[in-house]
Amino acid sequence: MKTKEINIFHEFVQHKNIIMVHGANCFHTMGGGIAKIVKEKYPKAYEADCATPKGDINKLGTYSFAKVDLKRNRYIANLYTQFTYGQNHFGDRELSYDALYNSFQKLLKDIENSEIETVLIPYGIGCGLAKGNFKIVEIILDELTEGCNKECIVCKLPE
Repeated sequence: MKTKEINIFHEFVQHKNIIMVHGANCFHTMGGGIAKIVKEKYPKAYEADCATPKGDINKLGTYSFAKVDLKRNRYIANLYTQFTYGQNHFGDRELSYDALYNSFQKLLKDIENSEIETVLIPYGIGCGLAKGNFKIVEIILDELTEGCNKECIVCKLPE
């Protein structure tokens, strides 16, 4: 896994055979952070989220995904990393580290033999509105991407 100072949305549209991931809650909200931008720019990703059961805690650690560009094989994965928002279900945070681990692990396994070449991950996934600790998130991402046959890029906005 490598970190690049790039805008994740700009990088996403520049390539083919690519998937962008982001953290989502289990209530079809997508009302803030990167999820809100995804919802606005890529309605198919929101439709994929809404096709799952609303408010189902069993979604934690899973994902939904949408093919948002048929010609260039561009996908977005909604990783269910938090149950809801604003209620601190996991102590002082919304982010479930277990759910992040499980959903990302499942996604990487599911795309292992696909045409997808690159996985884009927003810098600080689960650490903004969901209040996760990026040191812990980084350990999770490093572990899961070690030996992965896809290029995994953490996209950090240039300062």
